Amino acid sequence: VSQSRYERGRITVKYNSEDLKTNPNVIEGIAIAERYTSKGILPNLSVNKTKSQRAYAIINSIFVNDTFTSSSTVAHEITHVTEMQNKGVLQAAMDFLKKRADGQRPQSLKSLTGQNYRREEKAYKDKWEELGGRVYTGKIYPDATEVLTMGIERLHRDPAEFLKSDPEFFEFVIRTLQQL
Repeated sequence: VSQSRYERGRITVKYNSEDLKTNPNVIEGIAIAERYTSKGILPNLSVNKTKSQRAYAIINSIFVNDTFTSSSTVAHEITHVTEMQNKGVLQAAMDFLKKRADGQRPQSLKSLTGQNYRREEKAYKDKWEELGGRVYTGKIYPDATEVLTMGIERLHRDPAEFLKSDPEFFEFVIRTLQQL
C-alpha cells in the first residue's frame, strides 16, 4: 500500500527547555498544526522559550512564552515555519494575498486596527474583517505572510463559520495546507 500525500504526520520537534515538552498549549498547538497540515509539508521545528509575551517564528524555530502563548498561537507560529520551509506554500500565500489586495495600497496596521503596531507595519485592508476575520491577515512582509497562519486559527476555531463567511479564503487554506 502506497502512502498518500494527504496522510497526517508528526512534526519533528527539538525543545530548548524540558518544561516545554509537557506544556499543554505547546502540545495542543503542535496537534492542531499536525491535524490540518499535510504530512509532506509539516516542518522540522525547534521550540524555544521566550520571556516576551509575543510569540514569534524565525527560520526553523518558534519562540513561545510558557505562560502567555495559547495553543492557537503555537499552531500559528508553526504555520509560519511551514511557509518558511516550503517555498511553494509561501509563494501560494503571497499570490493569494496579492489577489485579495486587488490593487489596494498598503495601510498602517496601527491605523487599521487602533492597536500599538510599529509605524512600518503595514497591511492590505481587503475585506478580512467584513468576512469574519482580522485585518492582520493582510499584513505585508518581504518574505512571509499571515494568510495561512490566520487561516489555520480560523479553521481550528470554527470551520463552519469560516467556510460560510469567507469561502474563498477557507478553500485556499484547506487546499494549501492539505496540498490538494
